Amino acid sequence: MNFSADTNTSSRDRLVENLMNLGLTSYEAKSYLTLAKYGELTSTDLVKLTGIPQSRIYDVVSSLQRKGLVWVQSGRPMRFRAVEPSIAIKQLVEKITKDSQD
Repeated sequence: MNFSADTNTSSRDRLVENLMNLGLTSYEAKSYLTLAKYGELTSTDLVKLTGIPQSRIYDVVSSLQRKGLVWVQSGRPMRFRAVEPSIAIKQLVEKITKDSQD
């Protein structure tokens, strides 16, 4: 697995910003995009690829799981996988729509 930085940073930054506009935090957006790009990862992999502090990664993934954006596989080590992007975006938009109607 290659842990080198993404060379197309501005494109990634725009994706992070778009996800933040849909209600994710910066850490959630970075984690989701990384999982969507690399597939199933451990917390150590996710920390290395995103730069998110190890002390925060489980909270971030737990929040993404509550939002229905990631699957968590129990075990040692725990493994995380992103929900298909088309499904994830649909869920985020539906939540925004529902929240605006309440």
